[in-house]
Amino acid sequence: MKNILKISVLLVLLLAANSYAQMSLSDALNAAKSSNKKVILFIGSSSDTWTKKMQNEVYTNAGVQSALGSFILVNLDADSKSTVTYDGKSMTVADLAKHFNATGYPSHVFLNPDGSVIKFKYNGEDVMNFPGYVEAGEFQKILGYFSSDQYKSTDISKIL
Repeated sequence: MKNILKISVLLVLLLAANSYAQMSLSDALNAAKSSNKKVILFIGSSSDTWTKKMQNEVYTNAGVQSALGSFILVNLDADSKSTVTYDGKSMTVADLAKHFNATGYPSHVFLNPDGSVIKFKYNGEDVMNFPGYVEAGEFQKILGYFSSDQYKSTDISKIL
């Protein structure tokens, strides 16, 4: 019984550490370059119900956790007054969200390993972020879409 409890505690700790390892945007961009991984900017608001729901229900899903292994995840809180540096400019997270046309929370922005934004088609329009709450199964499809480079030739609405 003690071993089962120890294993359970260890698994919970590993999942928690994996799901939201806090990494600064600068550190993430450096890690992306050296590992040749794409970056996901999860831009949310600590006061937003849908951001919390996504963090608690989607990002903790085992399938999503597995798919996230192809990316470097950065969790950014738009309510924070701290600044980030992107493309040589220092700005708040809220200003960074505006830079990526993210008008609501949560929003996901995908970056290439060199830090450039990945633009993709959504219902025929060029966009640079994926807005709103998404169920775990749909989010896994989105992660697969970006990790397999489908965004280069396929409208994301075709896979959802």
